[in-house]
Amino acid sequence: GKSLEHVSFELRSDRDFVLEAVKSNWTALHYVSSDLLKDPEVILEASKQSCEALGFANRALRDDLDFILAVARNRPTQDSRLVWHQATPALTAQFDLEAFQLALASEPLAVPGQRGIVLTVSLFHTLKDSTEGYFVCE
Repeated sequence: GKSLEHVSFELRSDRDFVLEAVKSNWTALHYVSSDLLKDPEVILEASKQSCEALGFANRALRDDLDFILAVARNRPTQDSRLVWHQATPALTAQFDLEAFQLALASEPLAVPGQRGIVLTVSLFHTLKDSTEGYFVCE
């Protein structure tokens, strides 16, 4: 991780170099350029070692349900709650933990013409009352 601490800003901004660094040690994220903290592949690679890597991702990634699910799928032995708590408050207000875990248990659906993977949870909205959550399919 600290190996990036002493390299030039150019190398800290070099995607291929950073990907190799985070494969070795996810804590290299401490030293990468802010542009690369927006790169889903960099964060996903680092999250294979620790879901704490998600905390370094920019807000847009942490607000993306499909991305959060991809991180959780990267860590199948890790408690999914640890990943969910790295999401933004806006996302966790929209979907509760139960909806997240339901989506995590479902298979991703590939949708032609869309970036990445659209997951079945995208079909659900969580409606909450004071005591329990309900899922409504659109």
